Parts: sequence; structure tokens; C-alpha cells
Amino acid sequence: MKKGKIREYSPLNEAPKTDRYRSLVALSKLPGIRPILNITRKIIKKPLILLLHLFLGRVTYFMTGLITNKNCDFMKDPEFIKAYDAAMNQHYMPDTDAWRYHVNQWAAFHAKQLKGDFVECGVYKGSITMSNIAYIDFKSLKDRKYYLFDTFCGLDEEFSSEDEYLRFKDSYPDCYEFVVNSFKKYPNVVIVKGAVPNILSQVNIEKVAYLSIDMNSALPELEALKYFWPKLVPGGIVVLDDYGWPTCENQKAVADNFASSVGVKVLSLPNGQGIVVKPS
Repeated sequence: MKKGKIREYSPLNEAPKTDRYRSLVALSKLPGIRPILNITRKIIKKPLILLLHLFLGRVTYFMTGLITNKNCDFMKDPEFIKAYDAAMNQHYMPDTDAWRYHVNQWAAFHAKQLKGDFVECGVYKGSITMSNIAYIDFKSLKDRKYYLFDTFCGLDEEFSSEDEYLRFKDSYPDCYEFVVNSFKKYPNVVIVKGAVPNILSQVNIEKVAYLSIDMNSALPELEALKYFWPKLVPGGIVVLDDYGWPTCENQKAVADNFASSVGVKVLSLPNGQGIVVKPS
């Protein structure tokens, strides 16, 4: 790791991590603990929903920390269901945040009306990509490219703080071949393997309509924003996947600072994502 670069960068937005937080992260990584946590969540969830019904009325949504009694009819939409199923077939995760996919589908649908390519920085196995492709039939857009930037094996130590790197060190096994095989039937999907920001200039992208940023690390996310913002067309959308999540305060801080520097604000969503729209 190039310590000088990280030390120079981190103090600007370094968020303190409590001993309780570090203990919980360490506990969740112990062998055999995750299945127990998943089972416990399932046991607790049903009676908790019944209890919430008493106080909130009809609970319409309860996933990944978001509970509401508001209208969630998007979950009944056949187009959403088809795209969500495509995402789960690509990478199934229990209790996956359906609202997260809904937000990206909305952004992709909006971006489809603009002139520009699609870019994801932080892909992992490509569930968001597959959901978007299914939702807007991206394969039919012959004049568009969908660029996927990722190491496909987790965080790069050179561009991560020590805390970020240790937190996700064993979370992302190599999935490059899996992703290549998954998207080989889509000729307009371009897979770019490597670490952001090093790989950003490896492909020639002139205009961007949709930008998804989900790299679990503040410095690469800032560099992606700086690189792609001039290429984002008016009305283009940036989806910041980790913006409002606890433990992602550094990512939120760099996003807020960057947004302020270009005269915009980030819309914070209750599911933890953030949205930026480039003005005309």
C-alpha cells in the first residue's frame, strides 16, 4: 500500500469507528456466524412485522433496514419483477433490498431517453447490471455501450484506507470469469478489469447518461465522480449506492464535497442510496 497517498487523503473525511462497530464486524466474519445471523433475522422478522402492523398499520415494505407503510406498488409491476428476477438469478442474496433495484431501474429508464453510455464503477457479480439490462432491454440499444469497471476481486489496497480494506478484505472472491461468461451474450456490454482510477482512461467514453458508483471506498468513488462528471450529459443521473449507509461516512463526505464543488446537491434516499442529476 502507498501509505503516503492514503495518509494524505484520509484525514479529510475520516469517520471514527467505535469499538462496538469493530466488534460486530469481527463477529460477523467468524466461521458459521453468518448462517446463524440469517436464521435469527428470519425468526425475528415475522413477529416484528406483526408488531409494526399494530403501530403503523399495514407494513408494505421491510427490507435491509427500510420499513414503511407507504405505497410500494412498484413491487407488483411485471417489468420490475422480471428485472428483479434477472438480478437474483445473477447473484442471489437473501433479503435483498428491492428498492435499491427499483431506484437503479428508474435511473436506467430515464437515462435511456438521453444520448450517452451507461457506466458502473463497482460491479461485483453484476446483479444491478443484469436488472437494468432486463428492465430497459439494453441489448436492443445498438448505439449504446454499458461499461463495467471493477477489480472483480474486491478492494484494491493501494486506493483504500486501512479500515476500508480490512472491512471488506474477505468479502469478494474473484468473479471475473463468472461476469465475462454472464454478459458474453450482450455485445454492447464492455467489461474493464482493474482498479479505479487507474483503468478509467483505458476506454474512450465521450458521453455518459447513467453512472452507478458502488466501490465501498471513498477515494476511488471521488476519482470516478471527477472523471465522469464532465462526460455526464445534461439530465444524466449518478446513483451513489452506499451514500447513506452507516460506516460509509467517508464516501458520503467526498460525494457531498464534490457535489458542492460543481453546484449540485445529493438527494438522500431512505434506503441508503443517493441520487445526483446533472443540470441542463
